[in-house]
Amino acid sequence: MAWIVWENWQRTHVSRRHGVTKRLFDQAWHDPGREELAKGKHKKHGPYYRSIGSTEDGRIVEMVWRYQDQDEASQIVWPITAYFHDEA
Repeated sequence: MAWIVWENWQRTHVSRRHGVTKRLFDQAWHDPGREELAKGKHKKHGPYYRSIGSTEDGRIVEMVWRYQDQDEASQIVWPITAYFHDEA
């Protein structure tokens, strides 16, 4: 099970701008039907991933995130941003 970590500024930004709270991100991340949409590579920060999952109340959340230390074996996940899929 992944451990999702947030910086305060990041949690506040995602919640205020897109309405996706820490709890909703966690629900979408741990959705058994979560799908990996894409993997990209940032020049400075390395690989990042785009996934889509559902909250307990059925809202679709698109998440952009990366693993701790750019290591796919890591169970530590850093959210970059997240938004409800109908905002995309």
